[in-house]
Amino acid sequence: MHRPERDQFKNLVSPVKPSGSWGPKAANLVEFLADSGTRLYTEAHWVNWENVDWKRKEIIIRRNPET
Repeated sequence: MHRPERDQFKNLVSPVKPSGSWGPKAANLVEFLADSGTRLYTEAHWVNWENVDWKRKEIIIRRNPET
């Protein structure tokens, strides 16, 4: 499996943004999942602003803290 080129990916996600009140949030989530390579329920679900290292331009990915 390969990821589409950036322009192709934007074309796939762009119709989601104007689709209802959740459209922009859903599109942002899809972009984050694709760019970070995280899985929704085991990794991305636990990411918060404290996990962003702005100086190093990194996001620290952790799993569910209860497991």
